[in-house]
Amino acid sequence: MDGSKSTLLSSEGEPQTPISRRCSISSEDTVFGTTITPYPEISEVQYSIAIMQGGIEALEETLEKLQQNTLRDGMFGDNDGVVKQLSEIRSKLRSQGEAQRNGIDEINLILKDMLGTKVIEQIQSQVEEEVEAEVDRVVERQVQACLEEHLPKQLQKEVNERKAELEQVRRDLHNSESRRANALLRERNTNEAINTILRTDGSVSSHFPKTLKDLFELNAAECKATLEDYGVETSSQKDSNLNRLMQFLNVQYQMVRTGSGKETQRRAATM
Repeated sequence: MDGSKSTLLSSEGEPQTPISRRCSISSEDTVFGTTITPYPEISEVQYSIAIMQGGIEALEETLEKLQQNTLRDGMFGDNDGVVKQLSEIRSKLRSQGEAQRNGIDEINLILKDMLGTKVIEQIQSQVEEEVEAEVDRVVERQVQACLEEHLPKQLQKEVNERKAELEQVRRDLHNSESRRANALLRERNTNEAINTILRTDGSVSSHFPKTLKDLFELNAAECKATLEDYGVETSSQKDSNLNRLMQFLNVQYQMVRTGSGKETQRRAATM
């Protein structure tokens, strides 16, 4: 060959590792855990590599014969034969070198087209996701290990207890503000929202009424379930449970019996 080297270029024009004759591109490769099916152009790359590999093997065989003939002819002084064979080898090397350069140029074009579009985007996205997930896991493990190493268990327990106390204070403050606001609700605006009351775990009951209208229209089962969610004692009577719920929410109404005692109506609670 003439000693020149061909270099594969990335889509950004930077040099990449050359493809040797031992490289092969399988019909399906796995990159960073993602199975990628090659484009149809891969078969063309495989064909070009096979052609170059065959040419290199032929050259190796010819050079080996030349070496044997040179040793043999040198011993018998057949210099003309050696010169002729060297001339033939030079011609073959020039032809083979040109063919290989053309093949490499073709491979460069195919790889540049593929790596510059879908494959690179897919690999980059996959890598970024895996790196972010791994960073989160590493940080979490390191923080936990640091706490365990530098904080005694008793101190960790006290920290957790203080956190729980702080959460309870926040819930109590929220519930206090909600009850104060609920005391101002009036029946003339039944669509006005009831301020929520938090449970011990910081959540709101799924049965919690959204408005005064929803509160007044609760059936017996819903009313009882709401009280139970907040740990309030219940009764077998709907009106009794509704009164307890309104007291719990600090809504200033009560259900009272009128007339014969069979009918009930809402009345503003006496402050």
